[in-house]
Amino acid sequence: KITKVTPDPMTPGDKITIKGENFGTKECFHGVSIGSMGPGRATVAFQHVNETTVEATVPDLKPGLFPLNVVTSGGSSQAIVLIQAK
Repeated sequence: KITKVTPDPMTPGDKITIKGENFGTKECFHGVSIGSMGPGRATVAFQHVNETTVEATVPDLKPGLFPLNVVTSGGSSQAIVLIQAK
């Protein structure tokens, strides 16, 4: 479960912190993506810090509201984030 994403709003290239619950171990954490399913979805470079914190870099996306997805072996969680122009 995602509880907070900072900073929000964000711009492409920003390093963001995703706080949550039950992200699991590094081995159980599968990834972070921003955007809806399909061709508009961007995979995000991330670092698993611990079971409540993940750091990621915002990809080069157009400004707008996007779903941010966190995927673990136990399931996935989503938060809506605002990406602004650089």
